[in-house]
Amino acid sequence: MSLALFAAAVFLAAFVQSLPIGPVQMEVWRESLAGRRACAAAYVAGAMSGDVVWALAAAFGLNPVASPGRTTGSLFLAYGIVLISFGVLALLKSLGRVRTASAFSGPGPAAEGGPGLRKRWTLVRGFILVAMNPLGAASWTLILAWLIHRGAPPPVRLPEAAVYALAVAAGMAVYPGLIIFNARRWMPKRVQASPSVLPGLLSSGIIAFGLFFLYRAVRVLLWL
Repeated sequence: MSLALFAAAVFLAAFVQSLPIGPVQMEVWRESLAGRRACAAAYVAGAMSGDVVWALAAAFGLNPVASPGRTTGSLFLAYGIVLISFGVLALLKSLGRVRTASAFSGPGPAAEGGPGLRKRWTLVRGFILVAMNPLGAASWTLILAWLIHRGAPPPVRLPEAAVYALAVAAGMAVYPGLIIFNARRWMPKRVQASPSVLPGLLSSGIIAFGLFFLYRAVRVLLWL
């Protein structure tokens, strides 16, 4: 398999992985519907960086959930707590905006610490949401094993690793980028007009993912 075909396959795999709804997508939707495209883009950049870290870790055989144990359970527990914390904060913020004209309008820059600070925080938060996910390397481990079995070059040398990382980043960025520029067009006007329903659902979805990881943590730790 040529390097170009390998890059195309990795790009396609990254794009497919970005499609299912998850905590990062929920946050991108929330920021995009609020009209904060720069913050949504910062969120995607942070998440994309975390994806690249896990993809490179998988290339070098690092997969924290390869063998369930106390470490895996602790990682699930920590990630569940992070998700629930982010979800609760977002939910409280959305409930606090019910009295405004729109739940997506948001306060001014002064209330959020300035646009620059908000973008930096969303960048860090996007990275944390992906980098702390203990399942981050699992899918790439399987994808790379399948590609290498079909003649793809292992991305452990600098040229292959650089192409691999760029393909992962590009593939992961396409769908969230479409959300940023089309969120209001794709979302029904009736839903957008609701002052609290959609922000509450998105925030509750993040909490639900957190509870799922807490459940996984309990299962793993109790089976030790």
